[in-house]
Amino acid sequence: MKAFLLRHLSRIIALLLWIVFLLVFFAYKTTFELSSLDLSKQLYFFIKDSPSGPLFFILAYTFRSFFLFPSLLLMVMSGTIFGFWKGYLLTIIGSNISASVAFFTAKFFSNDFFQNQKHHLIVSWHADLQKNVFLAVLIMRLIYLP
Repeated sequence: MKAFLLRHLSRIIALLLWIVFLLVFFAYKTTFELSSLDLSKQLYFFIKDSPSGPLFFILAYTFRSFFLFPSLLLMVMSGTIFGFWKGYLLTIIGSNISASVAFFTAKFFSNDFFQNQKHHLIVSWHADLQKNVFLAVLIMRLIYLP
């Protein structure tokens, strides 16, 4: 058990930090009884009134998947704050960075997991995912998995 903890210490710490951030996020959301629309309004006015609005928008878009925040609200917000072309450009930048962060996060957490599995269901599931990568990603995106 101690060897397992030492080998996976960075992953355990990262997972605990993510859980803490999620708890703080949902505590804030429930304490002030905010919906996703209310949160996006707060973010809208924060980004609109800030001189560093584009940077904050890209950061919000980058880490939105960690908080299970819908991207549609951010896409609409970018057009209303920055205009069509600048909003489109910032949305493309934010979504590409968000996808990269999600990819490297998944790679960080699953690097050893699938290689060391002996259970036939997990091995066959992993093989199926590797064969149908596009379909797996499409389904995960449609059900808002990070």
